[in-house]
Amino acid sequence: MKEIKLVLAGCGTVFPVYLGVLKAIEVLDISISGINCTSGGALIGSLIASGFNSSKLEEVVTNMDFKSMQDWSLNPFYKMGLLNGDNILKTLKNLTNRSFSSAVIPINIVTTDIETADTVMLNVSTAPNVLLADAARASLAIPLLFKYYELVGKKLVDGGTTNNFNIDGFGEELNIVGIRAIGTRTTEKINIANPISYIGKIAEIMIEANEREHIKDAVYANIKKIVVPYDNLSFNHTKEDVKKMIKIGNRVRLPITPCIVN
Repeated sequence: MKEIKLVLAGCGTVFPVYLGVLKAIEVLDISISGINCTSGGALIGSLIASGFNSSKLEEVVTNMDFKSMQDWSLNPFYKMGLLNGDNILKTLKNLTNRSFSSAVIPINIVTTDIETADTVMLNVSTAPNVLLADAARASLAIPLLFKYYELVGKKLVDGGTTNNFNIDGFGEELNIVGIRAIGTRTTEKINIANPISYIGKIAEIMIEANEREHIKDAVYANIKKIVVPYDNLSFNHTKEDVKKMIKIGNRVRLPITPCIVN
């Protein structure tokens, strides 16, 4: 069977694109033997690792209420975030109760320790009993936008702060495929009109810089960038928007030259 290891970069709220990529992988009859993922990529990655195929994921993602993710905090100074992140966590926990030790596919979720600025990799070795939903919630906690999340004795925020694209996390294997979904907040000038747009743009500047460093070191990987004509920090995506993002991901010619395994 043909086999790859999949890396999904942080992408904000344009993560439905990765579902389209998964559909393309399934059509090629390729199995995924490992996942490295960050932030929005961790949301989709955690569900793939829980055993969701593209059909089941499509049903879930197209019915997600993006506006409900914008759950404003009454006390933004508590855990330092404008948004609680509780609704995203509830959605994930309603979908999967798997931990790293019970994952169908081995997965590594990237987070950042806000107190030490260290990258914290959550996986079966470092956090075997941690639920994938909890790890994904920590990984997508954009500093100051979402409250930090406490796991494994640490205060964790968005993995993209230090490593948005863990493409070098699998080492020098030849069957690595990395996907970067880039929204308009990254590629276009935006109007700084509110705290979310301000914090989001700062985060994108930092993330883009550290992404380039990891890509530079990933000489063995196949990497594909997908430019998506949607704001990657918008909570107003409709069901039709989601369907279009899935189609964009599905149309991309994947950089796959998979290894053959017995």
